[in-house]
Amino acid sequence: MLNFKLFENVQQAKKFLKDNNIPETDKLYLDIRELLKGHDGYVGWFVKVGYDFLFKTNELNPNSINSPTIINGTLQHLKTIKTLIVDNPNIIKLMDKPVIEYETTEKFTDAFEQAKLKYKAKKIYDEFPPEQKKFININNNSDISLLSNLYDDETKEIFIKKNISISF
Repeated sequence: MLNFKLFENVQQAKKFLKDNNIPETDKLYLDIRELLKGHDGYVGWFVKVGYDFLFKTNELNPNSINSPTIINGTLQHLKTIKTLIVDNPNIIKLMDKPVIEYETTEKFTDAFEQAKLKYKAKKIYDEFPPEQKKFININNNSDISLLSNLYDDETKEIFIKKNISISF
């Protein structure tokens, strides 16, 4: 089944190229294939969003589509996206849908940032003792934002009371 999925993603990429009159020898396509060696399950998605990004970048000057500067900028953008995916599996798991279901890299990045906030909030929430957790709603966007900010705060330990003693 895995080999079929990988083959299917490559076929999706080739179909996208064909539908857009782009040869399989196009530099960006070849660069994307090289970038994704070992991660072939993303080829179809990266080709679609990569060329969409390239086309949007070139809308004002359609003659520059094959410009090395534009292609390299697009490839750098895709490298950043790949790094986010590969280096952050715990955050990717928290996203609302699978990576390949996002229509653009911008929508992916927005969803990634939201998932990153949830990840930070959960990590810091897990450090609180039960007595403090009852005051926090981990599903509330305001609490998620506060917890995420606390996660990044160097003084966060003063807010987490590991040993609460109540004296009468």
